[in-house]
Amino acid sequence: MAISANAQIQRTFYGFKLGLSTKTEMTNHFKARGNNVRYLDNTIAVDDVIFGGMKWNEFYADYYKNKLYRMYFLISSYSKDKLDTMWDILNRRIGKKYASYYVNSKSSEKEKWYYDGKTVCNLKYEYEDKWYLAIIYFDEKMYNQKNDEEENEL
Repeated sequence: MAISANAQIQRTFYGFKLGLSTKTEMTNHFKARGNNVRYLDNTIAVDDVIFGGMKWNEFYADYYKNKLYRMYFLISSYSKDKLDTMWDILNRRIGKKYASYYVNSKSSEKEKWYYDGKTVCNLKYEYEDKWYLAIIYFDEKMYNQKNDEEENEL
């Protein structure tokens, strides 16, 4: 399947759509596939998923008002060389796919942001206690609503 360089940023993953899908639907899907599913407040965490032809250690789906608003794929390793190669591949693929939506690199050349007016895609590579590589997709409107609601609680 060929993807146009002008395609909007992806909003559907494993058949679930940002802004629409519920926590129960996604939980049932991954459990039926035999994945280990953990619950973290308004987040489900799933171990060992395949996305973009690559195996990710962890996948997280965050919910606001029981609707999916953010998903991220994470791989961590003590081996920088392994993640350097993955970064190069993902940076090239995502950069090509979403070139017209590139916003900036924010604080580092190892962090890229793409925005199509509705959906944000963030690719980042960083070191904390080990190396982390992540792709994060989120619905901007829902993300802002959630943050506004949390700020109003103060």
